[in-house]
Amino acid sequence: IDLLDHPVPEVRQDALVRIQDVEFAVAFSAVRSRIEHDEDPQVRAEALKALCALGEAEVVDYVTPYLEHSDPEICLGATVGLLRNGGIDGVLLAGNRLLETSNSALPAERIFAARTLGEVGIRSFYRPLLGLLQDNDPGVRRAALVAAAEIRSPRLWPLVLENLALHKYHVPAASALAAGGDAALASLGAAFSRADASRQVQIRIAGICGRIRGDRAVSLLKSWLDFPDKGVRTEVFQSLRLCGYRAQGGDVVDVRRLLREEASDAAWLLRVWMDLNVGNPVSLLRGTLLQELEQIRIRCFLLLSFLYDATLILRARENLRRENNEQRAYALEVLETTLSRDLVTLLFPLFERLPPAACLEQMNLLFPQQARSRPDRLTELITLHGRQSNPWISACAMQVAAILSLKTCVQAVHDNLISTNTLVRETAVWSLSVLNRTAFEQQRHALENDSDERIRKIVQKIENFPEGDRPMLLTIEKVMVLKSVSIFSQVPDEVLASLASVMEEVETPEGEAIYKKGEMGQTLYIIADGRVRVHDGDRTFVVLGERDFFGELTTLDPEPNLATVTPLEETRLLGLDRDALYELMSDHTEVLRAIIHVLCQRLRGKNENDRW
Repeated sequence: IDLLDHPVPEVRQDALVRIQDVEFAVAFSAVRSRIEHDEDPQVRAEALKALCALGEAEVVDYVTPYLEHSDPEICLGATVGLLRNGGIDGVLLAGNRLLETSNSALPAERIFAARTLGEVGIRSFYRPLLGLLQDNDPGVRRAALVAAAEIRSPRLWPLVLENLALHKYHVPAASALAAGGDAALASLGAAFSRADASRQVQIRIAGICGRIRGDRAVSLLKSWLDFPDKGVRTEVFQSLRLCGYRAQGGDVVDVRRLLREEASDAAWLLRVWMDLNVGNPVSLLRGTLLQELEQIRIRCFLLLSFLYDATLILRARENLRRENNEQRAYALEVLETTLSRDLVTLLFPLFERLPPAACLEQMNLLFPQQARSRPDRLTELITLHGRQSNPWISACAMQVAAILSLKTCVQAVHDNLISTNTLVRETAVWSLSVLNRTAFEQQRHALENDSDERIRKIVQKIENFPEGDRPMLLTIEKVMVLKSVSIFSQVPDEVLASLASVMEEVETPEGEAIYKKGEMGQTLYIIADGRVRVHDGDRTFVVLGERDFFGELTTLDPEPNLATVTPLEETRLLGLDRDALYELMSDHTEVLRAIIHVLCQRLRGKNENDRW
């Protein structure tokens, strides 16, 4: 009770929460005093909830006027308090207020309704959320997803799963499903197994299972150990590690079989890398194949962590990635003394980081590989149902085939027109138009009326180019832009491809401000082509050109922009919103380090030259 007079509002608020939890009746008068005299709206809101918890139906008449209070926080506190503890009268009065706001034309009121439902946290109060989870306003929908995490009603999971498939909402949707715990696993399993489930959704579902943990989550994840898409399989392995999974009995045989399969795939991948030969058209593809080889190493270490001490295995993996030769030698020694002899023979060519040719020579002893022509290898990579069902590799292979005019790849490219993966389809459309214009024209009508807007735009790009219009960038072209930007240079290509697919492409005419000083910003912009001036009125701080970026400060810290940015010529930008950037930084800390480095450089420039 004494803490209700504490000078810090957060302390008073926390004390009120605790009073509600223990229903500390002797605090009634002190709580009421907070409602009437406290200057902080959030403290008053919490006091209203506490008073309802202490007085229940007896305080309905006192609390009811606060339902119409001008401050939304105080109104929220009264509504939540009456719905939780106001008895029949309280529920009726606050319920009417809740229904009015959930059906309001104003987004702020619908957000209020979602927040109310979340704070009340009663599972049977789920129905108003059904509409809010499909709301057209992003703020409302995010608030509804946060509320779904508190209500945890199974009836909400189908709509939450729909939001999981959408870039704007997948983070709060994943949190809601993870909060559902074991009760959400059946819905997650069914969504994963749907025929139309996208690769990205399957990866997200596997990650959610890792957050839920427990025996039932492990059982579900184990059923996906053999999943054909290796990107999904990596997430399944990661989630099993988070669950503390340790293979026993028959599972040991399955894990060892998977290790052998990964080693076999590595030998094949190395042979493909060699067969493609060195050359500029295939440099991106060859680099991607080496990144995929690194993913195989990661999966092998995860599988080993299911058989041996996980801490020891994963520490060895980290040491092998370091430049220090002593640390790497020690890690190999630890692995050699820990693993069985057959696994040492199977995996050490991969772990020793030998040059590709030397690694292939050793792996050929266990998995003999035959050399093939470059066109044959490209056809193999383009075919998604082949050994590597990786959409990014397939897209890169189609691009190379188009650049090299390899007519033998036409059928494989044509087959990808019906792929469920947008990246693969859009690259197939463009590649087919280059390789066989007649075949493309035969498909034009269907593609122009495709349900996917991006495919329709790709067809328009092909039709308008090269008549003078600036063509829309393919996802694969956006990746090439991103790879040339310093902060993204260390991010795997496949991650950049996923990022590029959600980046907004913005065309800005000369002289039209992209954003102005004092406005709020939440987008990092990369200059694909053109130049911009960063200025305050007539005072220019810096001119930025191709592959430069701006907006990183207000994206990381939501404060008003410190300057105006205006194009000096027609400029094309790629915009990355805050949520996508945060997600990228959480998985790839090198991006955050690079942004901090750039910010420090610009700060030094401001201090030394009084620039920006």
